[in-house]
Amino acid sequence: FKTPFDITIESREDDVAIANSSAVAQEPGADGFFRNVFETTEPIPTYLFAVAVGPLDVVEAVIPPNEVRAEPLAFRGVAPRGDGPKLAYAMQHTPAILAALEQWFGIAYPYDKLDLVAVPDFGAGAMENVGLVTFRSNLLLVNETDTPTSRLRFFAYLMAHELAHMWFGNLVTMEWWDDLWLNEEFASWMEHRAVEAWRPAYEPDVELLDWVTGVMDQDGLQAARAIRQPIVSSHDIHNAFDGITYAKGAGVLGMFEQWLGRETFQQGIRAYLTQHRFQNATAGDLMAALGEAGGRDVATPFQTFLTQPGIPFVNARLECEGEGGPRVVMRQTRYLPVGSSADADRRWQIPVCIRFGSRGADGDDQIACEQMLSEEEQTFPLPTETCPDWIHPNRSGSGYYRWTLPADGLRALQRARASLTTTERLSLADALRASFNANGVDGGVALEGLLQLASDPHHAVATSSLGFYRGVL
Repeated sequence: FKTPFDITIESREDDVAIANSSAVAQEPGADGFFRNVFETTEPIPTYLFAVAVGPLDVVEAVIPPNEVRAEPLAFRGVAPRGDGPKLAYAMQHTPAILAALEQWFGIAYPYDKLDLVAVPDFGAGAMENVGLVTFRSNLLLVNETDTPTSRLRFFAYLMAHELAHMWFGNLVTMEWWDDLWLNEEFASWMEHRAVEAWRPAYEPDVELLDWVTGVMDQDGLQAARAIRQPIVSSHDIHNAFDGITYAKGAGVLGMFEQWLGRETFQQGIRAYLTQHRFQNATAGDLMAALGEAGGRDVATPFQTFLTQPGIPFVNARLECEGEGGPRVVMRQTRYLPVGSSADADRRWQIPVCIRFGSRGADGDDQIACEQMLSEEEQTFPLPTETCPDWIHPNRSGSGYYRWTLPADGLRALQRARASLTTTERLSLADALRASFNANGVDGGVALEGLLQLASDPHHAVATSSLGFYRGVL
């Protein structure tokens, strides 16, 4: 239930008191205490209520207006007394991350101020409380001199994630905890879009794919759970905060963004947030908004990923002989490692996007997208009259499915890897490793392909085979 809060805090004279909204008065009280009164909040659920009280340093700033937000925004960094100077990096870079989110949503930051609060001991890492975002101190108090680059990158994604919640989760809140994924998968996906706009050198598309393929191993187990599941106790809520909710959810969302198109997907999200502003919503509401924006049924295919566990395994092959021109035949089962006793007879409605081309200097790479693999086996014609030299069954690696090709198709794709993007080469590396583990490709073919990828100029691709070699040696 969402409701406005009127907050009053009685604090010691030397302490600082902060709440979800801006302070409007501070009055002397008895015995050296002060009475702090705050603006009535916007309607928020109780889990987003927060206060911070104690001997604190406060660094104050203002985030200027922009094309989306007409008014300046009060902005503060808060840390235990003595740590205020360590907030400099966060104070410098957070406004740009917030601006990137405002531009994408097309909706101004919806609250009257923004405080970032460093908490010395906070197991969760960070929490998107309305207007008062809390962070474990070592994640917020970073700087370019003493902090490793990996930690600075993590700061960017974490800040973007928590601020994305101000719209997705706070402005519009799930109706019940079984739609927790609405909050977390979207913020997990959106953090990469924000970093893409703010600091593209961090390669958020590579970061996201590496994260998503990592959770695919978990999703390939017999014990894997669905993204959306019934919540009947507090234990169920806590268990839902895992890689399936965050990484798989983000991967599925990215797949449907590619299927709908970036602009259409963005229009649907904006409509959803506008329609349910300061209210609660369900998964059905989100699917309806995306479907209306795209002019197609989004809910039915999305539900196949949302309500059943596991990951599709797509076996693709290129055919050029006979009538009908070049085509790709795709067959889907459930991805399972060798030895699993789980039922492989599963069906998804999978938005597939195929990239294909010629190795010749004059060859043009092309795509065949907006296709839905819903049957056990389907044939997809390619928009070309000549037989391509190679196909990649998962363009940009954006599809949440594992795939394989016949040995000659994998070798052809290896020869064309200079034409592939970094994420497509990462997807190829995962396909070789995962196909071997599922008995979908000969071990010699997998070893040969991964050895070639080990010399890739991108470190993420070059190191992606190390776990495989560690396992077979």
